[in-house]
Amino acid sequence: MKMKSKFFGFTAKLAMAILAVGTMFTSCYDSENGDVSKPYKAPDAVYTFVVTVSNGITGKPVEGATVTAGSTACAGVGNGVYQAVVTNDQTGTKMPSTVTVSVAAVANAYEAATATVNVATIENGQAITCYANIIVNPTKYEPEGLKVETSSNLASETGSFTGDKTLEGDNVEYVENMDIINSSDDPMQVTKNIKVFIGAKYVQEPAQTKAIDVIAELKKYIESVEGTVGTDFSTEVRPYSFLLPAKSALQKISVQYMYDDKTFNFTYNGVSYVAKTRRVVSVIFSNTPVLTEMYHGHGHGHGHGGDLNAGGGIFE
Repeated sequence: MKMKSKFFGFTAKLAMAILAVGTMFTSCYDSENGDVSKPYKAPDAVYTFVVTVSNGITGKPVEGATVTAGSTACAGVGNGVYQAVVTNDQTGTKMPSTVTVSVAAVANAYEAATATVNVATIENGQAITCYANIIVNPTKYEPEGLKVETSSNLASETGSFTGDKTLEGDNVEYVENMDIINSSDDPMQVTKNIKVFIGAKYVQEPAQTKAIDVIAELKKYIESVEGTVGTDFSTEVRPYSFLLPAKSALQKISVQYMYDDKTFNFTYNGVSYVAKTRRVVSVIFSNTPVLTEMYHGHGHGHGHGGDLNAGGGIFE
């Protein structure tokens, strides 16, 4: 019985020793397994948006603009370039395949503008840079954007005044105080004050076709070429003196105008404008005497003087 007791005692001690060793190995394995089994998570995907903003008329870079990529503000980095960096965990909600890049409007400077950027699909741990060029349309006049072509043509018109009603017709106007007869045997000096056209007028004014007011600037350009241009000619009175031969009557005085007709073809921001002007370059006076027996006037205007007013159509 004692032997049996010793045997069981030895067996129990051995079992306890094995259990202790097993426990020790188990503890070491768990510790090592914990170190290597932590799952690796890649950093979020990185999206960089680079936006260049330029003036649609001058092509120059636009500084100080308010630019956004989606809902993220872009910071200016100089020379009209703006940048935003966006991170996104692609294991969750994916970055959209397109992002709208916007430039806010600035009063009295330029209109708002947008561009759509296509965004390639990337995974966490990757990075992508997307580029956009946005052109803004100015809302103020930019002289650098104006293109002009001009053509010129000389034209002539002649009109006459007469004291002989039988001659009245196209370009010949009856004027009562033009009835002048020289019955003497010597030439007679006659002086007439004639109101003539001077300066330049619009034949066709440039028409406004866009919200931006460029018409005033186009007219400034035209006046730098033609001088003051109105809706009609200005007038001034010029004296015309001549000798009426003996035994003759003044049949008519003629006024000939030489004009410089110009056509201005403007292009600004892709829009065409046309303006036409007519400028007086010279005024020529001439007279036509006839023998008294061939004259059909009444002879009320013997002697000197009188005013002859030219205007309207060609004359008034």
